[in-house]
Amino acid sequence: VDRGTPKSYRVIDPMLSQSIMSSGFSPMRAIEDFFGAMPGVGKYEWFNKGLTKLLVFSSRGLREAVTRAPPFQVKNILRDSMQASVVFGGGPELIFKALKNAVDPSIVERAERAGLGIAVDWSPDPRDAGKQAARMIKRENMTWANPLDWASLLWSALGRFAKQSEVATRMAVLDTVMEKTGGDASQATLEAMEIINYGRRGSSPMFGILTSMSPFINGRVQGMDAILRTHMGAMDAPGLFLEEGTEIDDAKIKRFRQLMAARRGLYIAAGTALYWWMVHDDEEYKNAREDLKNDWWLVPLGGGLPGLKIPIPFEVGVFYKVIPEQIIRMLAEEQHDFRDVRAETIRQIRASLNLDLRPQLIRPIIDAIANKDVFQRDNIVPQWMMDSVAAPEQFNPYTSKVVRIISDVIDKIPLVNNMTFLTSPMKLEYMMRQWSGTIGAYVMVTADRLARDATDENTVGSAA
Repeated sequence: VDRGTPKSYRVIDPMLSQSIMSSGFSPMRAIEDFFGAMPGVGKYEWFNKGLTKLLVFSSRGLREAVTRAPPFQVKNILRDSMQASVVFGGGPELIFKALKNAVDPSIVERAERAGLGIAVDWSPDPRDAGKQAARMIKRENMTWANPLDWASLLWSALGRFAKQSEVATRMAVLDTVMEKTGGDASQATLEAMEIINYGRRGSSPMFGILTSMSPFINGRVQGMDAILRTHMGAMDAPGLFLEEGTEIDDAKIKRFRQLMAARRGLYIAAGTALYWWMVHDDEEYKNAREDLKNDWWLVPLGGGLPGLKIPIPFEVGVFYKVIPEQIIRMLAEEQHDFRDVRAETIRQIRASLNLDLRPQLIRPIIDAIANKDVFQRDNIVPQWMMDSVAAPEQFNPYTSKVVRIISDVIDKIPLVNNMTFLTSPMKLEYMMRQWSGTIGAYVMVTADRLARDATDENTVGSAA
């Protein structure tokens, strides 16, 4: 509509038109409009905006609390670089380049200038256009000389390290392509972006809304998309495939790409076989939980030292670490049979393909009511305790003292005390950890220690 007059335009490329039309879509505004159309409550604008912020910011808050934690950042670099070593290529050299980039203070600026600074759950919103600039100006005026700024500066520093870990692998790919192609910036940017393209969202507004309420879903989708396109030999998949081969005709290039991707993955499978041969007799490995054996490389250090845990990449790790190790264990271990291999393979594939689109705001509540820990793949409260112990008494030495105090208070509130997922300390702690992420877990452990000291309670054998 132009000045009240409807106008129509014919475009040569309909897909280009659709991409432009969806570029201004705001998930937050769409959620507000949805609640605004509800009878009875839709007329209360404060309710619509408040509930929308709860749904979206619970997801954003968890993402920030997880990605700003230093242990996650180290795991993120290793996972991304190992994933890229299969999807793109480069092997161990690429991994070391990514590790070097992660400690380069100028890497974020370089990545942003190259257009490679898109976050995992990036969701454009026109109303947020000026907020980033305002935050940058405010941060520039902060100083360590003012104690009131310390918390904000520490939070900003953690955010900076998170960005460095996020772009480290992308910039390693960018620099590798620039070296191989003699400085082809457009090719290098494309390759670096496509190892996991967080902006490759499609045109579905509904998917944009769901990913804005569910953290890390977009990353899992894009990771699976990249690994599938690479192994299908798609021409738009990343990787300088021809650098290691000879001249081949177009009819064979798809097959060549598939074989190259599989060969890169088999290096990880071969390394896993060697790893198993070295650790399978170690007591620490044999006594480890099954989920730890499958989701990590557990390297014993000996001498009474705790072993080293190296995280496996998500999609690549399933196909080239977990499944080969399961087959080796089936062939070599008497207590590990085909049923174990089948069960773990199904579990890993389900975990990779099962996209949990429940809003983060209510997801922990649903899990607590069902008594299911989706990360440990076990019950939150052991079944024997559920059957024989009252909800307020459902705790063990590892349960936070602060959470136990909170659950006791809730248990004294009429009507609310009938909600056992709130009065059970173990379930309440599970929900609080799922809402607050890794940073929140650090705060909870610190508060637990202070509470136990204040009440003169024993801390030996507890999380504190």
